[in-house]
Amino acid sequence: MNINNNIKKTKAFSLIEVLIFITILSLFFIVAVSVMIVSLRASKINEHKILAKHYAEELYEWLRAEKEENWGGYSATYPGSDPETFTYKATKLQHEYCFLTSPIVEWSSPANFDSCSYSLNNGIFRRYVILTAASPDANSYINEVKAEIVVDWEESGVTYSVPINSTFSIWEKIY
Repeated sequence: MNINNNIKKTKAFSLIEVLIFITILSLFFIVAVSVMIVSLRASKINEHKILAKHYAEELYEWLRAEKEENWGGYSATYPGSDPETFTYKATKLQHEYCFLTSPIVEWSSPANFDSCSYSLNNGIFRRYVILTAASPDANSYINEVKAEIVVDWEESGVTYSVPINSTFSIWEKIY
């Protein structure tokens, strides 16, 4: 009798086949996790973009209401001009304003956007507007005010922003 014939031959995976299978499976999971991380990051950026758009539109609507309520018409250097008017605020020496609360209830004090902090929505966003009058001459009536509204935030070391540019104008001119 042959001793080798008595030993039952069983089929099994060799060590190399097991290692190749584990390597392929590991690579699959690494790729799947990488795709999930990229997808989650993009999802978070899009979520912040939606919120930033909301904050920018909120400021735009508030400015539009302020314009309708008290246009004014003359620059900050015009004698006797009212400091509460829209055109007065647009022609001040410093005509950049930070709006770091939501909802907006009043004009903020003028500030340079570099000094505007990220304190909107628990420190994620900053929101500011730069107002520019079309005719900043002290003796002329202001027909248009350009507004550049920006809401920005930082995410993973990258600064994202949502800008809205608009021109506010008065429909009727008072002489």
